[in-house]
Amino acid sequence: MIINRRQLRIKVLQMLYSFEQTDDAMLGLFEKKLAKSIDETYNLYLYYLLLLIEFKSLAEQKIANSKNKLRPGKKDLNPSLLFIKNPVLVSLAENQKLKKLFTKNSISWSSEMGLVRTVFNKIRSSDLYNQYTDRDNSELDADVAFIVKMFKDLMVNDDVLLSYLEEKSIYWIEDIDLVASMIVKSFKRSKETKGNVAIIPLFKEEKEEKTFFKKLFHNSIVNREEIDTIIRDHTKNWDIERIALMDILLMRLAVTEVTTFSSIPVKVTLNEYIELAKQYSTNKSNFFINGILDKSFSDLKEEGKIKKTGRGLIE
Repeated sequence: MIINRRQLRIKVLQMLYSFEQTDDAMLGLFEKKLAKSIDETYNLYLYYLLLLIEFKSLAEQKIANSKNKLRPGKKDLNPSLLFIKNPVLVSLAENQKLKKLFTKNSISWSSEMGLVRTVFNKIRSSDLYNQYTDRDNSELDADVAFIVKMFKDLMVNDDVLLSYLEEKSIYWIEDIDLVASMIVKSFKRSKETKGNVAIIPLFKEEKEEKTFFKKLFHNSIVNREEIDTIIRDHTKNWDIERIALMDILLMRLAVTEVTTFSSIPVKVTLNEYIELAKQYSTNKSNFFINGILDKSFSDLKEEGKIKKTGRGLIE
C-alpha cells in the first residue's frame, strides 16, 4: 500500500488546518478536497512509473534512428540494449494492470514530451547511465541497482521535474518523498521476482481506509463544539485562545478518533497523535498533548463515551 493510517491522519490534519484558516469554509467542499488529495498521491505514483516507461520508449526510438542513419557507425549498428531490456523497465511496460490504471486515472505525459526528453537526455549523458550500458551482460542485481539509483539520484532530485510536479498538483509537494520511497522499495523487492515489479495499491483495505479518513475529518468538524468543550475542561489552567492552533487540532482529531472508531485501541490513538505533535507542532507540544489527552480519555472512559471492541478493547 502507498498510504497507511499515519499518512491518512496527516492528510486529515492538513485539510483540517486549511479548513480552520478559511473564512466561511464549506464542509462538503473540503471533504472533496481531502478525497482528491489522497487520490492525487496515487496519481503521482503512476506518473513516476509511466515516466520510466517513456524513457524506455525514447531509448528504443534513439536506437532505431541511429541504425537508420545514412552512414551509421559501429555503435549505431551495435548499440547497447541493456537499458531497453532492463527487466524492471520491461516489467512496467508490459504490465496490463498498470496500463488500465493509466487509462482509468488519465495518466499521460503526451503533452509534456519536451520535458520528458530533457530529463532523459540528462540521464543518458550521466556517468551512471554510461557505466551501466557499457556492461557486457545483464545481471539482475546490477539491473535493479541501476534503476534504483537512477530513480533516486537522477529523477526524484531533478530540478526541472520537481518544478513541474509541484506546479501540476498542489497536493504533491508533501507526497514526493513518500511516493518515491515506496517505488524504491518495490524496485528492490523485484530482485526476488526476476525483475517483475509489483504494482502497489493505494490502500491496504480500500473501503475501511476511506471510511476512516472520511469519518475522522467529518466528525471532527460537526462535533467541534462538543469536542472543544472536552478540551477546554481539561485545560482550565490554560487560556485556550493562547494554545497553538495545531495543538488544538491534534487534540480534536484524537478525541474524535478515540470516540468514533471502536476497533482502534486507545493507546494507538494516543501514541499516534503524540508522534504527530512532535512532527507538526512545537517542541513541548507532545508532552502537553499527552497530559491533556490522557486525562480526557480517562474521563471519557468513565462516562461511557469510549467503547472498544475486539482487539481494540480499552483495557
